[in-house]
Amino acid sequence: MASGGGQQGPVLAALGAEVTIFDNSENQLNQDRKLSNEFNLNIKTIQGDMKDLGVFSDESFDLVFNPCSVVFAENLKPIWQECFRVLKPNGILMTGLINPVTFQLAQDEQTFKLVYTQPYSDLHSLPKEKLDELIKNQEALEFGHSLTDQIGGQLSAGFVITNFYEDYWGDQQLIDKYLPSFIASRGVKS
Repeated sequence: MASGGGQQGPVLAALGAEVTIFDNSENQLNQDRKLSNEFNLNIKTIQGDMKDLGVFSDESFDLVFNPCSVVFAENLKPIWQECFRVLKPNGILMTGLINPVTFQLAQDEQTFKLVYTQPYSDLHSLPKEKLDELIKNQEALEFGHSLTDQIGGQLSAGFVITNFYEDYWGDQQLIDKYLPSFIASRGVKS
């Protein structure tokens, strides 16, 4: 789900998995198709919105991998419900999430300032001129979700969280000095 454009899907396919990549962006899907063709990976690609996985039958997949893509969705509840629906019993949801605190901060050269409230939304949090610029440049809008919506939402959908991990940018960003920007969770459909 929401493939990341030629990153995770081809790796899983190269390891022998039967991979279906579902993404809203034709550009991202094209990157996956290109790698699939180049390396004979036989990846299936489908364009669509992650909150509606209706093109897939109930209990179709053993694994759903979601690499931080929920940052592009305003409401997470239907996403977690759909992931639960399409997974087989004992299926695994592996998802990358973004620490909600990172959306609340504005950064200058060497400091951070707490600026935005949680939950964060480009639609509601940014000044009008910044939002207008994002829209003019056709950039994807982002949403910073609470841990209740990210982790609690998975639990409410029926997942049992079996692992949890925090990660950094790899010392590429100033924020790495202060806190982890990423969270990964592993949920199982029980």
